[in-house]
Amino acid sequence: MSGKTKAIEADGATHGMDLSDAEVRELLRRLARVEGQVRGLSKMVEERRECNDVVTQFQAALKALERVGFKMVAAQLFACAKRTDSDSVEEFERLQNLFLKLK
Repeated sequence: MSGKTKAIEADGATHGMDLSDAEVRELLRRLARVEGQVRGLSKMVEERRECNDVVTQFQAALKALERVGFKMVAAQLFACAKRTDSDSVEEFERLQNLFLKLK
């Protein structure tokens, strides 16, 4: 896969994440880490581990997932800021609202 990929709708409009290959790889790496944390969390619950340990692992997984979302929205905001068409302004505002929710 090279460059950026977008889904093309029947009306010809493009939608989807405007991410470079490097950004996708980084996000997938982070998501794999979150996946491992969640598997570990499941195992901890199954083993009936100490509540404090489970909550600590839960918080770590949640924070890592929040960071992935933050990076995705930040990348999209940057991509929208570089474009100048009117659709970009609406998309920028929508993403900006999402970005603020992640804080």
